[in-house]
Amino acid sequence: RIERQALMAITVEARSEPRLAPLTGLGNRRAFDEALAAAAIRSSRTHTDLSVIVADLDSFKAINDGYGLPAGDKCLRDVARVIDDAVRRPDSCFRWGGDEFVVVADVNREGAEKLAERVSAEVVDRCRRPDGAPVTLHVGTAELGEQGSDPSALLAAASAALKPTGGETLQ
Repeated sequence: RIERQALMAITVEARSEPRLAPLTGLGNRRAFDEALAAAAIRSSRTHTDLSVIVADLDSFKAINDGYGLPAGDKCLRDVARVIDDAVRRPDSCFRWGGDEFVVVADVNREGAEKLAERVSAEVVDRCRRPDGAPVTLHVGTAELGEQGSDPSALLAAASAALKPTGGETLQ
């Protein structure tokens, strides 16, 4: 009986914890952790591909410092909307924190790289800094099979693979 009550309390707490980043409407870090863990289990059981894409906005601090926090918030909302529009529905995108976004995709490394290129191109085409220059990203990809079955290793590998895309980095 005590175990059941404890389980119920955990379930209620889990349901009450927010899973959306209020500014962007994307899943937050907690939602990402849960989604990646579930996707890794599913991928291992079904022998399907799973990759992660990490995207980091270039020179985001310069936007906040030079144009103010409302301009930075607008930039984050715009980029979040574009990334969400660019991914397929089976895939999920999240605001990892600050100026970082993560996509969990049911594709191999090659598919993740193509998706990252498409996301970067869409951001360059559709998102502008307050001075009118395009927003650019650093992106990194990693595939679960390359990292064993550890979701945290997958995220670390994608983060370590970050490289500039979509044009020159603006300072």
